Amino acid sequence: MNKENASKLWKIIQEAGDYLLGQLPDHPNHPKGRNPYAHVAICVKSKFNASYKDIPDEQFDEVMKFIEFLKENPKLNQQIKNLPGEKIIFTNGSKKHAKRVIERLGIENNFEKIFDIVDSDFIPKPEVEPYQKLVKKFNIECEKSIFFEDIARNLEPAYNMSMKTAWIESNDPYCKKGFDGNHINYTVKNLTDFLKQTNESIG
Repeated sequence: MNKENASKLWKIIQEAGDYLLGQLPDHPNHPKGRNPYAHVAICVKSKFNASYKDIPDEQFDEVMKFIEFLKENPKLNQQIKNLPGEKIIFTNGSKKHAKRVIERLGIENNFEKIFDIVDSDFIPKPEVEPYQKLVKKFNIECEKSIFFEDIARNLEPAYNMSMKTAWIESNDPYCKKGFDGNHINYTVKNLTDFLKQTNESIG
């Protein structure tokens, strides 16, 4: 990234840190509270696989949008917390990776259970078998559940099992494939707003 853009980005990271000061959830590794500036910088590095100074200039706007997303995370964390029922992570990755992601996003306190690729016997979504294993392991009542995904085709097995489905909208062709199918009940542009509206409708 050129010097001018790197300077702008560092200022934006600092402003985001100022905004998040005192808002990040408690964590046992940070008894005195999280450093919001380090939190933003680490999240950016994790997302783009590079220090902010080494990200290509053509991704500048994308980094800006991601930082705005990070600023919304305390609100997202609260809306997830307000949702009734148990929240479970179902991932094609490992538990370790999933924990790392939710910790960086500051939403880890809302999830106690993770169903990973090992639990799936290394059969990935969207194969139906891991969905069946997930439901059996946690005694999930499908008719009372909603399944969130950013990969549209991964929602089809959940829909066929009578779950409500919500696709977190993405422009990525891989994630978008199948987004216009009948197996998607809700298309979510902003997850925080969607959850807020859901919580308000529940009352």
